[in-house]
Amino acid sequence: MNLTISVAPTSEPLELDPVKNFLKVVDDDDDSLIELLIKSAREEFEHRTYRTALPTTYKLYLDRFPCGREIRLQAPPIASITSVKYLDSDSTWQTIAATEYRTITETDSGSVILLDDYCWPTDLLSGHNVVEIEYVAGYATVSAMPEKALQWMRCFITSQYDSRDENTPLQVNKLKFIDGLLDSLEVPWEFKS
Repeated sequence: MNLTISVAPTSEPLELDPVKNFLKVVDDDDDSLIELLIKSAREEFEHRTYRTALPTTYKLYLDRFPCGREIRLQAPPIASITSVKYLDSDSTWQTIAATEYRTITETDSGSVILLDDYCWPTDLLSGHNVVEIEYVAGYATVSAMPEKALQWMRCFITSQYDSRDENTPLQVNKLKFIDGLLDSLEVPWEFKS
């Protein structure tokens, strides 16, 4: 199983000016650093919770179709499935019709479920990454994100900004007292793959 980002988010969940206000920064000298910290906070949130903050297009590659009818997807919330493809025995990508499967997006891990009247293709090329599922994951808008996720990001940024030192690289500080905000957002272990 190999998950890659094919289209990264086009924005960040927090904007520069409100973060500067939160940090009580009035000048523009540290704008580049604060923008870097905003991106870092989103990435750390995604890493810690196994969730996707804002719309991101992923490609999930598999070495074969599953024995069962379900393929679980990573990095929820899942918004939509773009395509399910496979490399056939002639080394040609084939697309499975969307009418042959249904998409589950309402759970901690979205799924592609093959409908009862269909079977996974058997003329699959033998090898790695021969099944490709492209999908979009992430909260549709910043306002759809849980407020505690945004608050955690603000605290993360504050911790990093306050502990900066020109002579040392930024360190990921453990925010034990504030990390509890993420506990209920972390994807259950059985869906992390």
